[in-house]
Amino acid sequence: MIKTGRAALAGVLGAAAMEALAFVAHQSKVSALSMSRYEGSIVTGRTDGVGSRAAGIGAHVLLSTLIALPYAAVLERSRSRTNTVGAQLGLVHWLVAGLALPGLDALNSTVRDGQTPRLRTFARGYGRGSVVMFLLGHLLYGVVVTRTYQSKAR
Repeated sequence: MIKTGRAALAGVLGAAAMEALAFVAHQSKVSALSMSRYEGSIVTGRTDGVGSRAAGIGAHVLLSTLIALPYAAVLERSRSRTNTVGAQLGLVHWLVAGLALPGLDALNSTVRDGQTPRLRTFARGYGRGSVVMFLLGHLLYGVVVTRTYQSKAR
C-alpha cells in the first residue's frame, strides 16, 4: 500500500533537489534554461518577476509531489529500493518528461509570442548543457524520492 504522506514528502524533497541543481546550473551558465522561469511563464504569461518565478516553482513542486505517487507504487512492489533503482526510475521519468516538453511549448503563450525560446524534446532548445542538466535533474529526483520514501519506511 502506498504511503501517500511519505510519497508527498519525497516528491517535495525531490523537487527541492532538482530546483537547487537547476538554479546552480543556470547561475553558473552551465545551462541556459531557467525551468522556474519557463514554468512560471506558463502560469502567469510573464517571463520575469518574483511572482512568475514563484508560480513556476510552485507548479514544479506540485507536479513533483504528484509524480512521486507512481514512484511509490513501484517502490512498494520492488524488493530493492537502492540508489540504482531510484536512478532507473528517474531515467524513465526523464524519458517521459523529455518527450512531453513540446507539449509545454504549445501551452506557453510566451513561446508563441517569441518571448521565450522553445524547450523542444529533452530541453534541446536551450543547448547541450541544458540537455545534460535535464537528465541529471531527473536522475537526482529519482534517487532523492527513493531514498526519502525508503528512509521513512524503516
